[in-house]
Amino acid sequence: MTQVPNNYIYLDHNATTPVAPEVAGAMAPYITEKFGNPSSDYPLGIEAREAVEKARGQVANLLGTKPESIIFTSGGTESNNMVLKGMVDFRSPESTHIITCAVEHPAVLNPLIYMMELGVKVTVLSVDRYGQVDPQDVKSAIRPDT
Repeated sequence: MTQVPNNYIYLDHNATTPVAPEVAGAMAPYITEKFGNPSSDYPLGIEAREAVEKARGQVANLLGTKPESIIFTSGGTESNNMVLKGMVDFRSPESTHIITCAVEHPAVLNPLIYMMELGVKVTVLSVDRYGQVDPQDVKSAIRPDT
C-alpha cells in the first residue's frame, strides 16, 4: 500500500476525494456490520433503508427542502445524465437550448452530444488561456429557450 507523505498535496478531487474522518466513522458500521441492501425487506436491508432515509432527511434539512426531493445516485456521471436527459422529459428537444463550454467534463459533454441528436440546441462557448468563460459570452448566448 502506498504511504501518503504528510506534506502531500492532492489535486485530483475531480476524480475522487479523501473521505473525511467524521464521514468514515459514520459509515464504518454500514461497511462492516450493517451492510444490507436498502431495497430489501430482510432485517439488514430494513436497517440500511432506515439509515438511508435518515441521511436523506439530514441532507434535505441542510438544504431547506423536503426529503422526497433528495435523490442519491452512484456518482457525478449518473447525476449529470439524470439532470441533462431528464430535461427532455419536461421540454421538447426542439425547444431546449443548453449552454456549455469547450472544457466541460465528458460526463456532461457526452450526454449533450446525444441530446443534440434528439434536436436539443447546444451552444459551446470557448474559454480563455486560463480556462475561463467570458461572462459576456454567456450573457450573449442566453436565448428564450435556454
